[in-house]
Amino acid sequence: MQTLLARLEKGGIGPKAMRKVVQDLAYAAVEAHDRIDAHQQEQISSWKARAGIGRRPARAERATRSKRKPPLHEKVGRDRWFKKPCPRCHAAKDKECINDDKIGGGSLRQTLHDERLQSAPPLLWAEPVGGPEE
Repeated sequence: MQTLLARLEKGGIGPKAMRKVVQDLAYAAVEAHDRIDAHQQEQISSWKARAGIGRRPARAERATRSKRKPPLHEKVGRDRWFKKPCPRCHAAKDKECINDDKIGGGSLRQTLHDERLQSAPPLLWAEPVGGPEE
């Protein structure tokens, strides 16, 4: 274990090699559980955090984040956006919604109000490519 800590302290190894050495160090620490002092335990914890051991890989984090629920304007076909007037801002049926909540710049909203999109008949709602969402 002392050898592995010394190798890490020396530096000069790449991130993949460093992660492998830290994994070996973690296994050695489990085997030598009762012979590790507080300073060594602190060093091991520090190297594990630096190497990212004990947390989910970045790819899994990205996959979790990408499972967001799509906004309503992505579910309703664009050809159906302007079929009815907006019940919230009272925009005419062929006009864009007024920016009444002052999000973003300009006097018109970038997307329509959800109330207007919800008023679209259920048969006109676009389904996601992979089937209905749960």
